[in-house]
Order: sequence, then structure tokens, then C-alpha cells
Amino acid sequence: MDIGMDATLELSSIGPGDVAWSPSAERIASARISDFIDWLQATGRFEATSYQALWDWSVTSSEEFWASLKEYFGVRMTGVGPVLATREMPFAEWFPGRRLNYVDTVLSHAQSSRPAIIDDSEPGGPGPRTISWTELARQVSALSSWLRDRGVGEGDCVVGYLPNVAEAVIAFLATASVGATWSCCGQDYQPEAVIDRLGQLGPVVLVMADGYRFGGREVDRLAALPALQAGMPTLREVLVVGRLHAGTSLPAGTTPWVDAVSGDGVAMTPAHVRFDHPLWVLFSSGTTGKPKGFVHGHGGIVLEHLKALALHLDLGPSDTYLWYTSPSWMVWNSLVSGLLVGATIVCYDGSPSHPTDDALWALAARHEVTVLGTSPAYLQACARAGRSPGADHDLHRLRVIGATGSVVPPEQHSWVADHVGRDVPLASVTGGTDVASGFAGFVPILPVRAGEITSAYLGVALDSWGADGRSLRDTVGELVVTQPMPSMPTRFWDDGDGVRYREAYFESYPGVWRHGDWITITERNTVIVHGRSDSTLNRNGVRFGTADIYRVVEELPEVEEALVIGAEQENGEYWMPLFVALSDHADLDDALRERILRRIREAVSSRVVPDDVIVVRAIPHTRTGKKLEVPVKRILQGNDVAAVAEARSIDDPSLLETFARYAATRAAAPPACPRPKHPTWRYIMNTDIRPPATAASPIRATVYVGRWPEIPAGDFPEIPRGKFSPTTATLVSGPTEAVLIDAQYLKDDVRDLGDLIERTGKRLTTIYVTHAHADHYLGIGPLMERFPDAKCVALPHVVEAMKESMEMQRQQWGMLFGDACVVSDSLPDPIDDTTLYVDGSPLNIVEVKQADIHPTTIVHIPQIDVVVAGDSIYNEIHPMLGLSTPEEWQDWLETVDLVEKLAPKVIVAGHRRPDGDDHAVESMIAETRAYIHDFAAAYEVANDAEDLVRIMSAKYPGHGNLWTLQFSAMSAIQLRDAGTTAADVLPQGSSA
Repeated sequence: MDIGMDATLELSSIGPGDVAWSPSAERIASARISDFIDWLQATGRFEATSYQALWDWSVTSSEEFWASLKEYFGVRMTGVGPVLATREMPFAEWFPGRRLNYVDTVLSHAQSSRPAIIDDSEPGGPGPRTISWTELARQVSALSSWLRDRGVGEGDCVVGYLPNVAEAVIAFLATASVGATWSCCGQDYQPEAVIDRLGQLGPVVLVMADGYRFGGREVDRLAALPALQAGMPTLREVLVVGRLHAGTSLPAGTTPWVDAVSGDGVAMTPAHVRFDHPLWVLFSSGTTGKPKGFVHGHGGIVLEHLKALALHLDLGPSDTYLWYTSPSWMVWNSLVSGLLVGATIVCYDGSPSHPTDDALWALAARHEVTVLGTSPAYLQACARAGRSPGADHDLHRLRVIGATGSVVPPEQHSWVADHVGRDVPLASVTGGTDVASGFAGFVPILPVRAGEITSAYLGVALDSWGADGRSLRDTVGELVVTQPMPSMPTRFWDDGDGVRYREAYFESYPGVWRHGDWITITERNTVIVHGRSDSTLNRNGVRFGTADIYRVVEELPEVEEALVIGAEQENGEYWMPLFVALSDHADLDDALRERILRRIREAVSSRVVPDDVIVVRAIPHTRTGKKLEVPVKRILQGNDVAAVAEARSIDDPSLLETFARYAATRAAAPPACPRPKHPTWRYIMNTDIRPPATAASPIRATVYVGRWPEIPAGDFPEIPRGKFSPTTATLVSGPTEAVLIDAQYLKDDVRDLGDLIERTGKRLTTIYVTHAHADHYLGIGPLMERFPDAKCVALPHVVEAMKESMEMQRQQWGMLFGDACVVSDSLPDPIDDTTLYVDGSPLNIVEVKQADIHPTTIVHIPQIDVVVAGDSIYNEIHPMLGLSTPEEWQDWLETVDLVEKLAPKVIVAGHRRPDGDDHAVESMIAETRAYIHDFAAAYEVANDAEDLVRIMSAKYPGHGNLWTLQFSAMSAIQLRDAGTTAADVLPQGSSA
């Protein structure tokens, strides 16, 4: 058989549509699909002259094709009946009268001498363990007996709340073996989200782990058990897998996992069930309502996964198969189905980027993985980090890298070729949870082209249709499937009349599956995915997929991720903003903005150049990693967040509130007050704060967020190394005047801050300093030189504190920041007046009892409900507690209470992450208050400074500026143990 392509490929730069990999004659000959083609010919079923001919036969003679698969793979079924009783979708009836069990096919490999499962975790976890096929069969049999002894069988549901561990696989197989139905959520889901899904099923048994590991942290989940039991009152049994606390006592009424699988017992024969008997229930993301439960049958999954894994991914008994996933995602089910073809599967509990960002590659090398699955986002992160896995790790057995979850950009093929291996294809797949498989993907006997998916899968009648139902080529259309697939859902859970199923897939084209993706099928039969059709850009009648924009924008090193929205407005306009989450140290200045727009103009089309480029903290996703394009679009059109998205289905629900605030701010902004563009300052969404449109004398507050420098500048072993958190400065401006609150300290920031002031065109009347931390006032000297008509002021107590610490600060800040730091003798003038004015609008100065030092002040701007909080409130940054005593920490809590009583809508924290949200008032107040309490409690029990750092960083893993925590811990423990003060360690004038 010779229907593939054999070519030698010289790689330098691979562009869209270029051949990125081509199979050798040896790989074509050894491919399982080649053996299948030879078998078809030898048995007189079909003679294929090309893959396209084979695909044509598989969809035009689908009954023969699926019957041939059953025979080729030796799937054991009992009973008699046709292959397809009715082909009308939905509810096509496959193999009626036939009975089988998924587990039969798995255990047909039980005599293999290779491992069945390799279970591994992050450092600090249980470590790698190997489960043989014999041991797998024993544990599945033992657990099946345990379930049957408790009356579990057909009609029952067993559910899991588990990480990706071997026990999840065994629990699933045992459940399927007795004819019960399985469903599972990963432990990254909170209990409420688990109940939203698994609670629909009325489960009788819950299998849960006591916790999981991720990113170096242990997350205990036993505390969730009472809520799970309350939310799933049908539960009769709970099995607990000991991952974190093995050997410790468990809650009453639960059974240790080891007890349920310990006995040898009698080998249990899997129950033969109908072909369409429910094997598992997978759930939709649930972003727009109650998650939909997709019910898949034993037979459809067995045949579909044998085809997809053996014939397309070329997976077999000699392979070791690792796909980074969670049990919440259908890719986990595909990973488990590696057992159907006799492969060794690798289960991994942990982060792919811990302890280093190439941890997944290290895992693949350690276990000699041959087929590795990941996401385009992970590959992009490795490329940006400068990783070269092929050079850094022994990946000599790696044959294929699979990628799904989002569109694979063309440049990733170049990166894989150059940094992993030229004979390792990057196999892109597109499919869905709803079919538990793919529609199009890798074909091991065909070349892979950059930015394109190789071909439609066998047995998938994939097409691209226009609105009129006509087939399209080389033109964007709707992804449709015109013939039934055995793995299509047999039904939706709790959808007795099938109304929701029909509405979801068959309303647009009756009897034809419309998936909701825009695709192009090329003349060479490759597939290009452009994104969701319900979020496609349609400006002036010209349609473009969002993936085309993501591809060109996200290849810029400054852009971590992007989200583009096309939103029809009530006034008939079409608004198309591009939201970008930036890399560390990147700024959205005019140069970067123009590069982004130019890349889109040149690489996609001038017709889809965005109206705005806006920085956001992060891009929101479903819990399976899909960007929330449609919910964000509806929010920008004025819909309530709660009406368009279910918070428990989103990785960070607070991000949607950010978009809602942006939509409201944009709607309320007076036309005469356009958002300015400043080429040298970082515009963070929602830091440009405007008054209501009805304000008599409008003022606005613009927040400048400084850089995040490395410290110390020199070799000073006594100073912890790290990053110093960004300091804020706030410019309050009216029609003619401006007041600056705090003045920065790095030369570059002071220069850029001056540029910002100049570009407003307002007269700077005053620079006000909130407190005597040098990072808030060193810049006043250069600023006063640049704006000589402005006065610089502070309250008298603050000025005195600055005078006392000036000499020490020069030494300290020179050590920390070297030549990057401003060195100035300038001091503010003391003032007794506690009100400043901007064009007649008051800015109220409030001297508070304590922040990270005393004396200190905040500024309340009532007209726009803003509090400029200085260092009394922190925004996702470790607060500086090392310059004060436990008694003063209590005073600081009173200051937090005072800020809360002012009821601001915006708080400008003295220190925040570059992507922080100034509108997150409740969380800032709550976290600052909680942090002080937690630090005080940990301070009492910590063995040493290192222990105190460990406790607090575990409690606040997302906080920036670990340097501040290290210094605070060192100072606090010295204060506690030796009676020294923090000032003895580092002089006043340091902040965080």
C-alpha cells in the first residue's frame, strides 16, 4: 500500500499553509491506518487508492465502514441486528440488538507485559507508580464487586470528584463494568459547580480524593464533603482516595479507597449492555446557564475512540500516551481510552509548569512518552520562555504532539520543528465535548500543513455550509456534519422530549448537525478553524474569524493573550475592541499599539483593524480553557453579567465584572471627554476614572502604574532579591487644572509621569505627597523643575518624617535601585489645610492612624467616589508589615475600616499588580484586612522567617512582590525574638 507522501523537508521558516511535516515511507508503512487499508483490501471490503478515497467511502458507505471497524479491532458484541436502524439526526439508532461493554475491550489487553497506567504528580506528591495490566484488572474487578455488593448497577450513576489520577480511571472502569453510568469533575471545581453538574444525575456513589496538588500547593478538598452530600442527597456511599492525608482518619460514613480495592475476589465479568447504554455523562461549560449533560453510549465511544486513537493518532500497544488534562474535560476520557488500544497511559496530578515551566516535557522524558498531548497556549508559553525541550530533555521516543483546546497558529509548527524535533508532527485536532471526539485532525500518512488541520476524520461527514445550506470550498462557512456519528450524544440528560438537543444543534439546518464553528475546507481538503460562529466578526458584511486575529496578535512577545469582540450597538454602530493581557514589563504605548494594528492590517485585513486596543488584567475562559467571546460581547452590549454567564463555570468570574464596568463607563462617558492616548504610560482598564456625565465641573482621576524593577541593584547579601512592586501616582484633572498625588521614584517613571501631565494640557497646580515612603516622593525634585509653577505639599507630620529619614533613604535606595533611582533633596512644604482643589472640586486629605508606617494620609475625592489610599490599602501585593509592630497592625485595621466607611467606588492602592483593578473595592478592603489578621496569627506560631513566608505565600499565592513578604517576615521575627525594631533592619522610607 502506498498512498501517502514521502519527502525530505528542510525547515527554516514555515508560513501558513506550508508543509510543516511529511511522513517518511517507513512511517507510512508502519502506520496503523495503512494496516487497516491493507486489511480492507485483503478482505474484499474496499480498495483505497488515497486517503480521500477512503474518507469518501467511510461517509457514503457509513454502515459498511463502522461494521468494518468493529471487525478489524475485534470488538466483542453479542446479539444480532443492523448497523444503523435509522440515520435521521438526532437519535440515529446504531447497532440495535447488539450488546457489549467498554471494559471488555480494555481488558482484552490484560496479558500485556507493559504497564497499563503510570501515575505521577508534582514534586512532593506520592511520586511515580506503575500499575500493570494484571493489577488494573484485579482492582477493577475488586471495585466492581464492592459496587455490586451495594446494589449498584444499570440505571445508577457513580460520580467522581478527583484529580487526574489512576484511581479515577479505575473507578470509571469499575462503574462501566457493572453497567452504571460515570461522570466526574476535577477538583479545581468548587463544590457549587460540582453540584451544578453531578447533582443533576442523582448519583448513588461519590468517589473523591482528599485533595490535589497544583503549582507547589496542596489543596485540601475533604472540607467540601458536607456541601457535596447536601447538594447530592441521593448519595448512599462515599469512597475517599488518600492523596494528601493517606492513613489518617476519614469522616464518618466514608470508606477508604484501599478497602474497596484490596480484596482479590472473584474475577468479575463486565455486564453486557445495549450498544447505546449510557457509559458516561460529559457536561458543557455552563457559561450561559445550567450545564448540559451529554450522554454517550458504550458502543459509540468504543468504535469512535478506537478509530480516532489507533487510525488517526497512530496509538497502539507499544506506545506511552500522555495528554495533559483534567477529568472535567473530554480529553481525559480520550486519554483513558488509550487503554482500548493497549497503550500505557500517564495520569498526572499537577501543573505543567511546576516546578519549572518545562515540567510537562520533563514528565514526557521521564516516562519515555511517545504521544504527548497539550494545548497551543502551553506551547506558546514554552516558546516565549525560550525553552528548547528537544535539547533540554531526552525525547527520543516522542513521535507525535497532539494539540487541541484552541486553534494552533502556524508559527508553532516552526517552533516544534526547531525546538522539539523535525520528525515530530504537531497534530492539531478540532472536535467537541458533545461528540467526545474530533471532527478533523491528524492523518499519519498525510503531510501536516502549518495553520491547517490535516483532514476530516474517517466516518465524519464534515462539511462547510453557507446560510443557504450549500457546500463551500476555500470560503468560510459553518461547520456541519451531514451524517450521524456513533459518538453523538444518545440524548441530553433530563431532556425527555429532546427539545434542548434539537435546539442546540439542528435548528439551523434540520437533520444536519451545526456545531457552531466557522471553518474553511480548502481545495486540498485540509481544514482551517476560524473560531465560534456566534462570535464571528461581521463588520460591514465582511466576516472574519476571531482566531485569525489571535494568531497574529498573540505572536507578539508583549501580548500574553487577546480577546476581540464585534458588538452591535443600539445606535446601529459596530464597535470592535481588542482586549489584550500584556506580558510582564510590557506597556501599551503608542509604538506597541501601532504594531498590533499594523500586524492585523497586514496579516489579516484592513477591514478588521480594531476600534480600540485596551489592556486588561487577564482574559476570561471557561474552565476547559475556551475564551468567553460571546458572554463578553453581550456584556459590552449592556447585558447584566448574571444574565449572560454562570460564574461557577468561569476560571475567574471577577474578570466579567471588569468588562461590565468598562461597558458602563464607556456608555456614561461624555463625547467631549475622549480617552486620551499617552505613548509612555500604561493605560490599564478602569484606571481612567470619570465623574457622572451630569457633573457640573467634570474632573477625572488617571492612575499611573509604575514599573516593577528587580532588586537589589548590587551585591548586598543582607537584602532579599526579587521584584519591587509597582507604585502608583494619581493625576486628578479638571477643565483647566490638575493635581498630582504622589510622585514616583524611578527616573524612567518620573519622566513618563511628567509626559502624562503635559499631554493633558492642564496646569499642574499641586503635587501632594501622602506619606514618607521614598518611592512615593523622590520624584518631586525633577517634577518641580519641569513644572516650576506647581507647589509641592504634605501635612506637617509627614514632612518631619521625611526630614528625619532623608539621609538613610539615600543609602537605602541607592543599594536597592542604583542609578535607576532619582536622588533628590527636595521636600514638600508643610500645609495645615486638609482640602485641595481642582477647578473648584475638593480633594479631602484625611490623616489616618496607621498604614505600613505612621504618619500617613489618604485622599478622598467625593465627586468621583475615589479614595487614593497610599499604603493603607494594597491591591494583590504583599503588604509591608515589617516597619511596624503588632500593636500598630491593629491601628492599621482601623484605617482599613475608615476607608470602607467612605464607601468609595474606586480605590487607588499605593501598590498593585500592573494588571490590578482599581474598581475591585470590596476585595481590596477584604484582602488587606484579612492579610493583616493572617500575618499577625502566623507571626505568633512561625518557627522562623522562612516558615512565616511559607505560611503567607500559601495563603496568598497570587499576590505580587514576594520581596516585601520576605523582608516583613525577617523584620517581624527579629522583632519578636530579639526585641529589635524593624527600623533597625531597614531604615524608614522603604515601602513595598
